[in-house]
Amino acid sequence: MKTEYRKGEQTFNKIYPILFVLYLPLLILPKFISKILWELTRWIPGYLGIGIRYILLKRLSKKCGKNIAVFPSVHFHIGENLILGNHISIREHTYIDGDYLKIGDNVMIAHSSSVITGAHVYSDSLPMRDTLEARPIVIGNNVWIGAGVRIIGKTTIGNNIIIGANAVVTKDIPSNVISAGVPAKVIKSIN
Repeated sequence: MKTEYRKGEQTFNKIYPILFVLYLPLLILPKFISKILWELTRWIPGYLGIGIRYILLKRLSKKCGKNIAVFPSVHFHIGENLILGNHISIREHTYIDGDYLKIGDNVMIAHSSSVITGAHVYSDSLPMRDTLEARPIVIGNNVWIGAGVRIIGKTTIGNNIIIGANAVVTKDIPSNVISAGVPAKVIKSIN
C-alpha cells in the first residue's frame, strides 16, 4: 500500500512562494475588503480555492501557520483573536465561529462539523439577541475531529485526541484519549 503522508505539505511547499507574493498586496488593503474577498472565495474548488483562502486567512487571523487547507463551502467567521497552527485541514460544510479560537498543529476537522465560540445568555433586562457571550475554545495538537462533531464554547481539547463522529463536546477533553457520544465522554485511552 502506497503511503501519501504529507502529500499536502509537499504541495504547499512547492506553491508557497507564489502564495507569499499574492499575500503582499493584501497587506495594503483594509481588512474589511479581505473579509469580503473571503466570503466571495468560499466556493472556489481545488488547489486554487485552498490557496486563495490560505492567503486571506494569513491576512485576517491573529496568527496563521503553514499548510492550512480550508475546503469549499466552509463557513468560517474569522475573528481578530483567531490563532492557527500548522498542518490543519477543515473539510466541506463545516461552520467555524473563530472569534476566540486557537487550533494547534496537525488538526483535521471532518465534514459538517461546528466549532462555536459564543453563546446567548438569558437576561430579564435584555433581548436574547443582545446577550452574546464569548466562550473561548482551544484545540490542541494532533487532533482528529470526526464528521458532524459539535464543539460548543469554553472547552479545551488536549493533544493526541480522536473525537468520534456526531459527538457533542461541551466540556474539556484530556490528552491521549478517544472521546465520543452526546455529550462527549472519554471512551478509551491512547498510548
